[in-house]
Amino acid sequence: MLESRGMTARAAVLPSIVLVRGAGALGLLPLALASRATFDAYSGDLAASAALVAESRWVAEVTGGLNALTPMPEASLAAISGHEKQAELLIQDVLH
Repeated sequence: MLESRGMTARAAVLPSIVLVRGAGALGLLPLALASRATFDAYSGDLAASAALVAESRWVAEVTGGLNALTPMPEASLAAISGHEKQAELLIQDVLH
């Protein structure tokens, strides 16, 4: 549907990160980063996904963990990258 309007799914996700960063809305940033990191991982852009996961960790760190989000984007990245044990640990973290 987006492609038929000349817009890719990646282009549809990016504005949320830009807007949230520009507004300094640290409370919303982890959600925007998680969405894009997961999208990038499943699209095969593992470097971009890893950068967004790292940024999400930084946001959680500087806010004292108040803005930590589920580790599922990191787990997806680990699984797609072939790091089975790391992915398994992260998924177990979510389940418990």
